Amino acid sequence: TAEKIPPTAVSKAVDSKSIAVLPFTNLSEDKDTAYFADGVHEDLLTQLALLGELKVVSRTSVTQYRNSAKNVRQIAAELGVGSLLEGSVRRAGNQVRITAQLIDARSDNHLWAKSYDRELKDIFAIQSELATEIALALKVSLAPQEQTRLAKKPTENLEAYDLLLRHQELVNRSAGSVRTVSTVKDRIALLSKAVELDPKFSLAWARLAAEHARAYGYGIDKTPTRQSQARQAMDRGLALAPDDLQVKIEEGIYYHYALNDHAGAAKAYGDVLKIAPHNVEALLGLADVHLRQMRWAERVALLERALAVDGRNPSTLI
Repeated sequence: TAEKIPPTAVSKAVDSKSIAVLPFTNLSEDKDTAYFADGVHEDLLTQLALLGELKVVSRTSVTQYRNSAKNVRQIAAELGVGSLLEGSVRRAGNQVRITAQLIDARSDNHLWAKSYDRELKDIFAIQSELATEIALALKVSLAPQEQTRLAKKPTENLEAYDLLLRHQELVNRSAGSVRTVSTVKDRIALLSKAVELDPKFSLAWARLAAEHARAYGYGIDKTPTRQSQARQAMDRGLALAPDDLQVKIEEGIYYHYALNDHAGAAKAYGDVLKIAPHNVEALLGLADVHLRQMRWAERVALLERALAVDGRNPSTLI
């Protein structure tokens, strides 16, 4: 049992800069806003996973611990991480309250804890502060470009951001099922509305490009028009944020599905991994490119790198 794990067992086996961000608890009275709590959780997890020194377990692996009765030491031991982040989100009208606590799995001690009571318009500042303070608590050195990235607002339009979160929810709800294909049009509609509301929303443009690319690559609409829509959206996203790592990940998907361009996809994922070498999403994306190229040794090496960070990721294990 977890109680029998000695205090030093985890510390000897894992990197002190490895972390799992557990699903945030939705404390809002309106339970229909659960997507918002999940979106805040996923955005924070994504921001941390793009920091070069951190090893961050994927959303896929932590989802199984939602409402888990297991204690912190047991969860950390199963995930192979040195620390866990727990949190909650309460949204009421234009007010939001986010609480978070960072726990050292080796000692069961709280490394850091904080609550944020702000207006909804400050949600990006909260996420930036959260990611920065977690990194500092874990003694992660933030490069200047990482500090700039964390401070950057993805959009000035909260309605457009809300649509992006609803898109994320639909992606997660349909993952691993036939709905991954059947909900492409719905996902495109959400992102199309987001970029209509904020034409400068680079991440929404990039994700829209990736969804058009999937519609083409899945054979839903294998037409030059669909391919052109993917290219136009990707061009907009890159023009607005050519160095944004999240945009680069979507660029890899675009090259993979819309153009079947292995070299282009590999370069996009490679650009991410130069800065964030432990990023599981980029590692798996590049591994999929190598699958298409039948470069088995390189693919296996990337999957092993991903498992070293995220040892319970089912798709990687399969």
